[in-house]
Formats: sequence, structure tokens, C-alpha cells
Amino acid sequence: MIAQILSFLSLQLFKSVTVRELWSKNHREFEFATGPWTPLQKPVEESQICLITSGGLHLNTDLPFDMSDPNGDPTFRTIPLESDPNKWQITHNYYDHADAEKDWNLIFPLERLRELRNFGKIGSLSSSHFSLMGHITGPHLPTLLHRTAKELADRLRDEYTDLALLVPA
Repeated sequence: MIAQILSFLSLQLFKSVTVRELWSKNHREFEFATGPWTPLQKPVEESQICLITSGGLHLNTDLPFDMSDPNGDPTFRTIPLESDPNKWQITHNYYDHADAEKDWNLIFPLERLRELRNFGKIGSLSSSHFSLMGHITGPHLPTLLHRTAKELADRLRDEYTDLALLVPA
């Protein structure tokens, strides 16, 4: 349900010619010869789900994302399922995260997923969730696509994750 709502909202946003035009002035799209998606192997109610945000969220004990590089930081941070939200912080200068710092669910809806799990709408939650910095450009794009994405995919596989909910910030 959350994924459907996010997909719908994303589609509505990009139907706006103004937003699409502004975005496309500074960004290029990627085209893939094959689809990166795999068909769902079991019902959502039996699936293990992981959150991945581009909000620059991390534990306050983690190394912050590198904001000194204008091309961004192509690395990721792990947010353990049982970590204390009072020990989370955002390092990301490319969006206003004041509201997200008041309610983490805006960029990292872990509480909502726990509710869905408790109501039996989803299976389990992965023990690890992940955060990236959403502003990655120039020379860091190949790193993001060929190294970071592979490392994340390996982690998801190793933790038996069935679905990843991607949450943009």
C-alpha cells in the first residue's frame, strides 16, 4: 500500500511539466537494456521488507556523509532495525530536512512498516535498513551504479530481503 501511494505521488509530481523540465535541465536519465526488477516471488504478507532512503540519514555515531564534495557522497549507511531514532541524524545539504527531523517517517517510514507488520499486511522487517545521500552527480555516478548498488544488493541478498521500499527525500 505504501509503495503504491509513493508510486502514485511520484507519477503525479512528474506529470507536472514544470517539475519535469526543471529536473531535466540538470540531470540525465539512465537507460538499461534489461530491467533491474525481479518479479515478486511470494506474497507481500510473507515477505521481508527493507527500507532504503536517499535522505542522508545515519546514526549519530556513524561517519557523516561527505558534504564537502559538490558531486555528493556515493556511499551508504546502515540503520539497524532496533536502533534508537533519538540517535539518528541527517547529513544532507541539498534539501530542507527540518520536518524529517521532527518525524523520521517522512523519509524513513519504519514506524509505519512496523504497524503494517503488526496488522499482518507485510511479513517481517529486515534487521538492517539503508540510507544514501540523494545528491550524486558527475564522477560519482559510476561508483554509485557499479560499486555501491552492488554492495547494497549483496547485503539485501545476504539478509534474505524480499522487497526494498525506496523512499526519496
